[in-house]
Amino acid sequence: ILTILICIVLILASTRIILTFLLVGVLISATSLGSYASTTKMTSSQPINGVVMKGAFVNMKQHDNGSPEAPQDYIDDSLKMISKAGLDHARFLFYWEAFERDPKAFMKEIESVAKAGDKYGVKIIYDNHQWHTSSWLEDKGTGFPWSLFEDSKYSKGGGGNTPDKGAQVFWKDWWDRSVKDNEGKDGWTLMAEYLKKIVLAVDNHSSTLGYEILSEPHVDNTDQWSKIGKFNSFITEELRDI
Repeated sequence: ILTILICIVLILASTRIILTFLLVGVLISATSLGSYASTTKMTSSQPINGVVMKGAFVNMKQHDNGSPEAPQDYIDDSLKMISKAGLDHARFLFYWEAFERDPKAFMKEIESVAKAGDKYGVKIIYDNHQWHTSSWLEDKGTGFPWSLFEDSKYSKGGGGNTPDKGAQVFWKDWWDRSVKDNEGKDGWTLMAEYLKKIVLAVDNHSSTLGYEILSEPHVDNTDQWSKIGKFNSFITEELRDI
């Protein structure tokens, strides 16, 4: 069942974890898109007020079986309710491993969000999320797809939270750009290809506000900061090309 959470954002200081919130592209002025749409242009002095929104297929762990239970029109109904409540944007979470599990259902849900956002005048920030790295490393984790872990040195169940050795090894390799799939393709390139599919599907929608490249990446050492900068620049340039 779809969960919609109205967020109070708490910024936590930590040496091991940061929140990266990068919006790629240009903010789009709001236009009249129906009875609920805003006719006021967004400006830098105007805050956007909204919710964090989770879907069904885009939030599934890679090893989940079957389909999630959700009302038939839950995306449309949810964006309508958000708009009627006077809110003007939604941060829509999705996970890479959910895409690898079922690309067709994943993209269909993403596209339904873009269309409903257009219909009700709600701006959408598409959030490439991770929580405890991946369900490969931890049952409650969700994020990176299993193709980056299989036939590798990353032990299944090795722990995906910031203090866990399994997570620390993976994130070090991620920032070094040495994580590869079983065909030898590097993770940065694979992530860019995956995010491009989402951008190509939603970027021409008036509801699209921007893209969050990677939520809450792990940082274990100060020398990783410059590598994170290279990663953010790489993904940003790849997305801007299209």
